[in-house]
Formats: sequence, C-alpha cells, structure tokens
Amino acid sequence: MTALCIAEIVLRVVAKFNPPGRFIYAPNHTYYFYPDSSILVGIHGEKKFKTNAQGFRGDEDFTDTTYNVLCVGGSTTECNYLDNSETWYSLLNQSPAIARLMGAGKKHVVIASVGLSGQTSFENYFMLNELLQKHKNIHQVILMCGINDFVKVLAKPSLNISVVKQKDSLSLAHSISRYWYIPGRINDTTWTGHSALFHALRTKFFTPPSKNTVDRKGDIIKQWRVNYSSRSNLLDTLPDLTASLDVFSQNLKQIFTLCAAHRVKLVCINQATLWHDTLPENLSNLLWMGGIGKYQTQEGGVYYSPKALQSGMEMYNATLAKTAKANNILCIDIAHSLSKDTSVYYDDCHFNTSGARKVADELVRQLKSVNP
Repeated sequence: MTALCIAEIVLRVVAKFNPPGRFIYAPNHTYYFYPDSSILVGIHGEKKFKTNAQGFRGDEDFTDTTYNVLCVGGSTTECNYLDNSETWYSLLNQSPAIARLMGAGKKHVVIASVGLSGQTSFENYFMLNELLQKHKNIHQVILMCGINDFVKVLAKPSLNISVVKQKDSLSLAHSISRYWYIPGRINDTTWTGHSALFHALRTKFFTPPSKNTVDRKGDIIKQWRVNYSSRSNLLDTLPDLTASLDVFSQNLKQIFTLCAAHRVKLVCINQATLWHDTLPENLSNLLWMGGIGKYQTQEGGVYYSPKALQSGMEMYNATLAKTAKANNILCIDIAHSLSKDTSVYYDDCHFNTSGARKVADELVRQLKSVNP
C-alpha cells in the first residue's frame, strides 16, 4: 500500500509538467525511426523525429518574437522516415534567404510541421481551424495537399469529405478527435482520471500506441506492396471526378477564408508523384497506392494504373492552381520540376533524403522569383 501511495504521488508531480490541451504530437518529445533502406529506397540510418513545445514537428518553439510558419498536409508533409534535419521544410528553413523568402523582415524564421498521414483537405481545415485559434503567433501556413483527397475518393467513391456539408455536424468532433494527442491526467475525464496511477496503467496497457510508436522500419509499406503485386486487375480509366474535384476546390476556399480571417499568409504546394504511363519494372515495384476498397489490408484487389493515377493527380493539381489563383494565393508547382525516379521517391509519392532536398531547392527557387 505504501508503494502504491508513493507511485501515486510521484506520478501526480510528474503530471504537472504535462501541458493541458490538445496537440498534434506529444510536445517536447523525441522519437527515433530505423528505416529499412531495402524498403525505403534512398533513406539510410537512424532518424530523429522531434517535436517542439507546441506539439509541432520541429527543433524550435514558436514564440512571440519569431516569424512562425506552419506546414500542413498529409504524410508528404509529415516525412516520418526522414530526420528532422532532412525534411523539406527544415531544409527550406535552413536557406540563408529564408527571412526574405517568407517576408519575415528582420525576424528569425521558425518552420514546423503538423502533417499527418492520410489527411485530406477536410481534416486540414478542421485541424487548422483549431490551431489558428489556439496559436495567435502563427504568421504563415504552407499547405501541401491533394493526393489524399484523390486516392481516398478512388478507394471509396461515397466518401463525404466536404467541409461545407459537415461544418456544423455534431459527430464531427469525434471523427476528427483521433488526430489529436491529449496528454496527462488533467485531460482524462474517465474514472481512471481520478488516479494518476490508474491513468498511467490505462495509457500504458489499454490505449492503442500512437503512430510514432508504430512501424519504425517501414514494414507496413512492404506489405502494401505485396497487396499491390497480387492485384486482380489494373484499370486505365478513372471514374468521373467532377464532383470530387468540386469538393476539393470548395474545401480549399474554406481554408483560404480561414487563413484570411486570422490574417495568416498562405502558400500552397501541389503534389508530386512517381506515377507515369511508362514506369519501368524497378519503379513499378515501389508502388502500393491507388486501390479500390480496403486495398491496404487485403490482397488481390483492383487498382488504377500509374497512367490513370498520373492523369487524376494532374486534375487535382490543376484544381489547386486554379482555385489558388482565383483567390490570389501563391501556388508553387513542384510536380513538373521533380524527376520520376528514386532520386526523389521511395514509393508513389513520399520523398527520400535526396528528394526532400530537391523539393526544398525548388521551393527556394520559385519563392525567389516571387520575392527577388
């Protein structure tokens, strides 16, 4: 009994250092990944994934004296298997001209990311809506999106990811809550929350592990490639995407309006992919995306061909460019500047070490043309 009391006291003291609230990642944490280079081509060695005090991926905190830039998107903005120093946004931050490129004046620029695997423009909006209310010192947002909107609609045509149609949905808070990290007993409203010890035990043994404790080697991608290689059919013709592209455009407008309401500058980046109509076998073997239904958990599924996927991605990128232009938002095209090979990608769309460097270099080049 004495030992239990001591454990309770110690855990309560420790809990006081857990910041209250909701976060994208656990604040002030460091995780390590050990990517298998035979799976993740062009990535080698141990990789550090470090978060700042705001729960953003980055080495520096956002403060009231820094010029703060937040990168939003899916896994191509998350860059799980790259070291903090190797991500495209970190490399962008390292540019000697970054203050001029961001329009930061004499302020020190800090760029961090809240990219999360699988997020569409739908989740991007609701996450950004909360973050901009919480963090009044965000000056600029860099948004890379489109591919998840595209492949998720291909997988499930009935998917409703319209921000406008679900803006006031009572069930929305629950559907979005899975993306937030809520630390500490202070946020635990269950009966176990009355005890720091019970809370710790429940978190340790009965809570699913966070995404940063799962698959630190890339084994899941190997399985997805097995699923792809066992496909029963490969389709060259896409379904009609007119309605889906309209939803994507409307979601973008909601994000643009949101940033404008908070007086936050916005820059968009389109999605670059490996997809091409004449991919050689060694590159085709890297693919796993673009299936119908639950293709990530099942073998023998039906997929769309790289040629079809390239065509669809171009439609989404064109919609992004058109919508951004109509709203006077800068849209940077990296899709037509990056080569379609393993000097950039380790799979359909994710950047390896040299690929992230090429993305950063292209961003600097195009930003310099805007801010010479």
